[in-house]
Amino acid sequence: MGDKGLMERIKSFNAVVTFATSIISGLGLLATTVFVGLKAFGLIVDQESTIKLLISLVVVQALSWIAYLISAYAIRQNKKAVAISDAQFRIAVEKLVPVWSGLARSTAKCDSRIFEYLFLYRLAGEEAERPAYDVARSHIVEILDQAARAFKILTDDECAVTIKCAFQRTNTLQTIYRDQISDEKRGGARDQKIERLSENKPMDDIAVAKIPYYVEDNLEAAFKKGEYTNSRADWRKYYNATIVHPVEIHASRSKRTGAKVLGNMTFMICVDNKKGGFSTAISLDTIRYVSNRVSALVYRAEMLKI
Repeated sequence: MGDKGLMERIKSFNAVVTFATSIISGLGLLATTVFVGLKAFGLIVDQESTIKLLISLVVVQALSWIAYLISAYAIRQNKKAVAISDAQFRIAVEKLVPVWSGLARSTAKCDSRIFEYLFLYRLAGEEAERPAYDVARSHIVEILDQAARAFKILTDDECAVTIKCAFQRTNTLQTIYRDQISDEKRGGARDQKIERLSENKPMDDIAVAKIPYYVEDNLEAAFKKGEYTNSRADWRKYYNATIVHPVEIHASRSKRTGAKVLGNMTFMICVDNKKGGFSTAISLDTIRYVSNRVSALVYRAEMLKI
């Protein structure tokens, strides 16, 4: 969407310039009237000083009108940008509808299968925790696949989507889920490596400082300013932009072991690409939607894993 704050600043500047132009025009007219009146009555007038004053007023007035035209042009261009952005927004939403509709149908099937494994199988005296766990994990990956597809529509670039888990007590961070396409390119052993949470600023800020989300369309610039850190030395090879959002999951206890789980863990969903395009309202709404979609499944998977 357009920068409404910028638009308002331009409008305010435009109003000030218009007012100043009116004042200057009035002063010029007044000075001219005074000069003509004095001359008509034959009073002594310093003609050279008066001419200089009038010229100064004309120059200032010209400059003010130039400023007015520039601000008017900026308003017009901003309105065009907003119109284009609104059109792109509508197109993106239309393209996203089938993505989320298909995902909703798939989630319903997943919920049904988990119910069958956990309840119907148990009524028949069969152990079914592991199959239910596998179903939950499989569907989480499916959601990430669809999220990668959705963000490609929004950013016009290939996107990787992961779910990371931060352990505040041990200052560690691990990638626990990844979409299938990026998994083939950079997953595997790379994701199995445990990282230091404090060396990854976006995740550390979310897990420790509790910021609501992190978004940056130019990580290289942020890195040079000391506003971004990453424990992986090869991050530039894969991305230069990211958006990160926490996955809200409340701590609970296992009915079988009584152990408290998820209390020291912060889950978050991360999307990255090369081009950027995450600093938009629809990108933030989309990652919130994905976060809400995976929340219950991540909780189920963690509880079934115990």
